[in-house]
Amino acid sequence: MNPLKSIVSRIPHSSGVYRFLDKDGTIIYVGKAVDLKKRVSSYFAKKKNAPMRLQKLVEKTVDLEYTVVDSELEALILETNLIKSYRPRYNILMKDDKSYVYLKITVNETYPRVMITRRVEKDGARYFGPRSSSSELRRILEALKRVFPYRHCQLFIQFKGKLVRNVEDHIKRCFGVCSRKADPKEYREVINQVISFFEGKTEAIESSIKEEMALAAGNRNFELAAKLRDRLLAIEKLMDPQRVSAPDHASRDVIGLAVEGGSAYVTLFMFRDGKLINQENFILNAVDVGTDELNGAELENSEILAAFVQQYYERATDFPKEVLVPELIENASLLEDWVDSMVDHKLNFLYPKRGKNVGLIDLANDNAKRFAKQSQLKWQAGQGLDIDSALDGLKKILKLPKLPNRIECYDISHLGGTDTVGSMVVFEKGLPKKSDYRHFKLRTVQEKIDDYKAMGEVLDRRFRYLVTQPSYMRKPKKKELEKIHSILEKEK
Repeated sequence: MNPLKSIVSRIPHSSGVYRFLDKDGTIIYVGKAVDLKKRVSSYFAKKKNAPMRLQKLVEKTVDLEYTVVDSELEALILETNLIKSYRPRYNILMKDDKSYVYLKITVNETYPRVMITRRVEKDGARYFGPRSSSSELRRILEALKRVFPYRHCQLFIQFKGKLVRNVEDHIKRCFGVCSRKADPKEYREVINQVISFFEGKTEAIESSIKEEMALAAGNRNFELAAKLRDRLLAIEKLMDPQRVSAPDHASRDVIGLAVEGGSAYVTLFMFRDGKLINQENFILNAVDVGTDELNGAELENSEILAAFVQQYYERATDFPKEVLVPELIENASLLEDWVDSMVDHKLNFLYPKRGKNVGLIDLANDNAKRFAKQSQLKWQAGQGLDIDSALDGLKKILKLPKLPNRIECYDISHLGGTDTVGSMVVFEKGLPKKSDYRHFKLRTVQEKIDDYKAMGEVLDRRFRYLVTQPSYMRKPKKKELEKIHSILEKEK
C-alpha cells in the first residue's frame, strides 16, 4: 500500500490539526478539522476539475502528520500557532511579522516612553497595532512630539564622557525629565492624552486643553494661553482623519477585500466610539490565490477572509465589539469563540446585507481595490523600471529578435500519478491575460507519471490550434457557452 494512503487509513474521526510535508520534510500546509479522517481523505479523493492549487498541494505531499485535540477551538488555536511558526507555502499568509510594527508606551515606568517596536511582550506596557507602515507611524509620532512634550529619549545622553541633558529639554520640546524637573503626575497627564489620541478619544483631549486655555486667559497668563491655543490647532489638524464617522457610535472594525494578480489585498478600518481612528492595508499571499477563468475560484473569498481574521487578530492589541465583513466567513462562530478567549468582551462577525453599514463595507472594498492597483503598479515599476523596460531586458537576456509581447507558460500536474492535467497561463505586454488561461485534460498520459510525454501532448495540441483556428475565433467562456446552448435550443 502507498505509505501516504496507509497513514490516511489510520487517522481517527477526531478533532485536530493536520500537516502536509514535502520530500524534504518541510511543512507545506497546515489545516484543522472537526473530523480529521474525513477532511484529510477528501484531499486524496479523485475530483473532476480540481483547482490547480489543490492538485499541486497533493502532488508535492509525500508525508503527513496530525495532532488530535479535545475541541474545535483547541484545533483553531494550534493551527494558528503552527501557521505563524512554519509559514507553510500553501496556506494563505499575511506578510512576515517583521513587516508590522506596534506603538509601545511604557506605562509601567515613572516617566513612560513612547516608542516603535516589532514585538509585543508581557511587560506591563501598553501596545497599539499591528500597523503595516512604520514610516507612517513615525510621521504621526513626529507630529505628536510637537504637541505633547512626552519623553522620547533616554534620561541622559553622554558627551565627552559626561552625562548631560538632552537637547530636546534645552529647546523645551519635552518635559525635562532628564533635568529632574518634571512632576510625575503632570507628565502622566501628558501620557494619558497620547493614549487617548491613539484610542480615538479626541473630544476629551480637546475639552481638557480648552479648559486649561480658558483658565490661563482668566489668570491673564496670555503666553501660556497662546501656547495652548497652538497645541489645540495642531491637535485638530492631526485629528482630521478621525472626522470620518460611522452611522452610530459603535466600536467596530470594517474589512474590505480585493483579489488581484495572485494576491489578496485587505483594507481594515478601525472605528472607535463611531470615529475612524485608523486605516491599515494588508497583503496576503498563497499559491494560486485568485480565480481560474475556466474552473472557477481557486480560493473562495470566505476562505481568504477567515485566514486574514485568524492571523490579524492573533497579532492585534485592540479588539472592537464587532467586525463587519464583505462576505460570510467560514466558521465565524468558532472564530468568535477564539477571540472571546483572548478578551473580556463578546466580539461578533457581521455580514450586513442592507442598511447604513453596507456603505462602510463598500467604502472598505473600494479602498482595498485602490490599494491592490497601487501595489501592482509599485511591483511593476520595480526599481524604477516600467513594464516596457522589463520586456526589453527579457528580450536582451533571451536574445530575441523582438519584444516578447505574448508569453505562454505551461505546467503539468497530477494526483498521485492519475488525473494528469496541463495548464497554460498567458501574459500580454507584461500583464496577466486571464481570459486566455487554459486547462488541458490529457489523453495519452493518465495512469503513469511521464511529464515529458504530457508536455509534448499539451504543446502539440496548442500548436495545432494555432495553425488551424482563424484569428477571429476563440473558445467560448462558460457563460457564453450556456448562452449559445440556450439559443440553439430556442432555434432548434
